[in-house]
Amino acid sequence: MYNLVSESTEEIFSKLTETEIETYRTTNSIPKFDENGFFKKVDEKNEVDFKKLMYAKKNKLRTLSSYKISEKILELRIKQISKEDQKFKRVQTELDIESVIKKTLIGFLTSYFDEKNLKKINPSKFTKTFAKLEHYIKSDLYTIFCFVTIRNFDSKIKLMELPRDQIIRPRTDEEFIVISGMNENSQHNPNPNFQNIKFILGTTISKIENDEKKIRKGFEKILFALKILHEGYIQFGGIFYRDSEDWNDIQPTICKIPEPIISKPTTNYRLEYDNFTEKEFNKLVNELSEINLTKGKYVFLGRSIKRFSQAIENDSDLDKVLDFITCLESLYSSKEQQLSYRFAMRIASVLGQTPKEKIKIEELMRQLYNLRSKIVHGDTIPPVELDGEVIGSEENMEQCLKILEKISRGSIKLFLQLINDYENKEELHKTIDDSIYDPKLQKFFLKNLKKIKFELEIN
Repeated sequence: MYNLVSESTEEIFSKLTETEIETYRTTNSIPKFDENGFFKKVDEKNEVDFKKLMYAKKNKLRTLSSYKISEKILELRIKQISKEDQKFKRVQTELDIESVIKKTLIGFLTSYFDEKNLKKINPSKFTKTFAKLEHYIKSDLYTIFCFVTIRNFDSKIKLMELPRDQIIRPRTDEEFIVISGMNENSQHNPNPNFQNIKFILGTTISKIENDEKKIRKGFEKILFALKILHEGYIQFGGIFYRDSEDWNDIQPTICKIPEPIISKPTTNYRLEYDNFTEKEFNKLVNELSEINLTKGKYVFLGRSIKRFSQAIENDSDLDKVLDFITCLESLYSSKEQQLSYRFAMRIASVLGQTPKEKIKIEELMRQLYNLRSKIVHGDTIPPVELDGEVIGSEENMEQCLKILEKISRGSIKLFLQLINDYENKEELHKTIDDSIYDPKLQKFFLKNLKKIKFELEIN
């Protein structure tokens, strides 16, 4: 590779005239961000487009003896990796190895050359670029780095490592250009709807798993954890990928699913909020990662969490009511008689922290369960009252939904904390039912409510 840099410099690039180099110059938009990391303005920079230059000279490059030798070396290295790595064996049938080699060599030279060292070799830069090449061949050849944007999200973190090799970090300048549509905008300004996108959630996956549904499914539990942790409107945006996470100067970010246009959120989401911390988020992610929400005793919990997540993103207030009640039904209801009575009683028994509060919660949940039935059957929507005051109507459900969201979030956290000690949710339901007459069990639930920092403020 060193010989390739040396020979291409001597035989091709040292012979370029200044006039010819100027033809490869282009004006690039460089996003600038404020002290909080959010988009501020666009600067323009005039520079040589080395990728365009390398591809223009590719036919000459391929005549060099060092280029031909480098091709053979790369081919042998790829064959060696395919023998050693079972994952690569499954992917290599999908790859055009010859094309990969050509693109990799052109990419290596593009990454190496810049305006200052077009005509001379810089050993330290060569070493740095060659290290990237080595890593790409060894680790990235059969994988892609994919990510989703996290809309309306902010945090003080610089990099958060999560289970399954997933990471949350601020987007790079290059990623922001693609996310915001600056490449396609003739004015080189980002779409205003995307200007506050600051963080991404990413991971490395096999090239053959580059599927929209699989990518979203792989990130699903992180979104669940963010929503369960505390209040705030948050959702995932577009899906993007590139062939290498680290070698992004020659492996551009590609848009798989464009960034959606969404209405301005009513509440912002910051990871470090109130008395919730990054550490607690990590704990919650780990808890969710260790359980299978689609099998065994956790299925009911998985259904509840999905409905809760759906409710947070729903635009319709009445649909939100349906989602939240269904979320709670998955947790508190079984196949017994007097469904609405037991449903309301269990929620009150678990979440009420004083006798007065338990009575209020039970009465409120009976009304909300009735409201849910009226919505489903297309009947007239009755008002929801608390202490003689209307807190919900067909025209305004805001206060009612805030209470429902808190009850749903607190219930999910509590069941996540307790279900591991029970064979199934029916056993947990028995403990909840018994707590009505057992002061020790009432203290048990109060203790766990403090652990999850649950406060309803319904008095």
